[in-house]
Amino acid sequence: MALRKVAIVLWHQADILALVKSFRCRSRTCDSTIRQWQQSVENVVKERVSMLLLPDSLKEELVHVVKPIGPEILKWKMHHESLISDSYFALDQLFWTSAGTVDYRKTAEILIRQERITVISSYKLACIYCLYDNIRVIGEKLFSDEDNILRISEPKLVIFWTHLIRGEVAKLDVLINRNNNGERERTVYQYAFESAATSGNKAATEYFFQKLTLEEREASLLETAQSVIDQRYFADSFPYDFPKEELCDVLCYLLSQMKEEEQIQVFKKHPYKTLRCFMDWPW
Repeated sequence: MALRKVAIVLWHQADILALVKSFRCRSRTCDSTIRQWQQSVENVVKERVSMLLLPDSLKEELVHVVKPIGPEILKWKMHHESLISDSYFALDQLFWTSAGTVDYRKTAEILIRQERITVISSYKLACIYCLYDNIRVIGEKLFSDEDNILRISEPKLVIFWTHLIRGEVAKLDVLINRNNNGERERTVYQYAFESAATSGNKAATEYFFQKLTLEEREASLLETAQSVIDQRYFADSFPYDFPKEELCDVLCYLLSQMKEEEQIQVFKKHPYKTLRCFMDWPW
């Protein structure tokens, strides 16, 4: 844990963060560009490690710990650029877990509390991470101007919360059932739970799972876990989906809510795909 903290400090030096902030990539699919950029910046950080007054054995360990920290910062940046128009300063505020990953929900809480981003950006973050008190308070400010409502078109979870807190039942029904394609009917919270899980949003997955009745949980849990596994395995993703690696965190949470026989059922049906999920950092 101590080495991870050192690695995070090294990546958060002003000149290193400036390189992260200046990185531009039009999509998540430009893997070769991302790898080349990561390698060049990572080499700069490794050079800083070599200058530290530490035993060689610790330096060697630290070099290995440094490697996954940079991609964590970049993944957060690329995911939130479309959500926070004024995100340049936000990388300085990232909240890190003891495992060396960015805590997206707590970082959102920090950014909203500091009031250094626009009201619309704050509202989007509050909706995406299901910060109910923030949604209610910020929503009151936002909806005083009807023009702001017209500016809220994505992501789906933001639209969902907007309809929910405004009591727009008919619009919620349209949102839930317009892409049903003959599938089973879902309640409001089932829709939110399943959508959050398959997009890789662990915070929202946990929030909406707690809102489900026992019957709703039994109907959704196993099927949603299988959908999450499939979503991680296949390359396609949708705009505003979380980085693919976040799906593993979601899967771990879903498995933790299952009975043993349900867990075994998942492992038997998708052995390779499930194991592949656990190859993602930090697992």
